[in-house]
Amino acid sequence: MTDAVPIDDFLAREGFATAWARHQGRAILEQSGLTRAGKSGIAPEKLQRAREALDRGALRTCGDAECARLGARRLDGRLAVEGPAEHCEVCHGSNNRRAALVLADACRSHGVSRLLIVGGTPANHAELRDLLTATGVELRCVDGAAQNITKKEALSDLGWAQLMVVWASTPLPHKVSVSFTAERPADLPMITVARRGIAALCQEAALAVAGGPASRRRR
Repeated sequence: MTDAVPIDDFLAREGFATAWARHQGRAILEQSGLTRAGKSGIAPEKLQRAREALDRGALRTCGDAECARLGARRLDGRLAVEGPAEHCEVCHGSNNRRAALVLADACRSHGVSRLLIVGGTPANHAELRDLLTATGVELRCVDGAAQNITKKEALSDLGWAQLMVVWASTPLPHKVSVSFTAERPADLPMITVARRGIAALCQEAALAVAGGPASRRRR
């Protein structure tokens, strides 16, 4: 007969790290008929059903204030449980993901859906697109190392965008950035991000959308 798995150990591995979180997790298992009061172990063949019950009954976040705020919208009757970052259902342990979701939330709240990123690398752009998939935020990105940006291309991107973000901390020759800044329409909000990293870019863009000139957006 296979030995039972300690319930507290199982819950801890599933992201119920604190004593209170494990108490909540155990209550979910009891309500689902997978254990009962006084039992300390659970049969291995019940573990998958136990995971599914925990998923239905609790939403795990890392305790970050933004993850808690965004997670609160996903509760749908579930309990909110704090635990290790790698179990967070919002950021999945990634600062970049959290910042991208905060940006997407700000964009949805203020009717901004089209961002033009001037600067950064193709790898940066690919990660940004992946993080913003299915959020309703569209990106057009200009490689900072691009050699030939025509005026026609720049004007097309500028006419499409609702916010232009110049990522100045990345390799971005003046001849590339000026192709956009010199032609920027007066009604197109623009911010310059002087910090490196996707999280920093998303954080500053979110602030611009939520409280800055980007809220006076194009339709």
